[in-house]
Amino acid sequence: MNDSIQLKEDLRDKDYRYAYDEDFSNSRMAMQIKVIRENQHLTQVELAELSRMQQARISTLENINYSSWSVSTLRRLAKALGMRFAFGFESWGKLLDEVGSLRRESIIKPKFEEDPAFCRPEET
Repeated sequence: MNDSIQLKEDLRDKDYRYAYDEDFSNSRMAMQIKVIRENQHLTQVELAELSRMQQARISTLENINYSSWSVSTLRRLAKALGMRFAFGFESWGKLLDEVGSLRRESIIKPKFEEDPAFCRPEET
């Protein structure tokens, strides 16, 4: 049985489903912070300064085992990285898509100044 079929079967168990989602979400958030920070060529110290946090706090937030997220902290990081923080409810099928597509390239998001939706055509 391939991994995605096995995961789909495993997620039928309610306790497993919620535990898996929590672990996956924590890991994804930590990875996203680190990958976006690195993509913007920022050190942990620089991101700490931009977000008015200590470098040790950034290190903790980038740890895939961290699980005590707060919306206010994530909003501060988003602002420091020039992004928006979005949260909401999702279907379980979406989790399967997210697990299957989690790659560095899928994590990187442009900051506001580089977002194609807000770039103006150069005047000639």
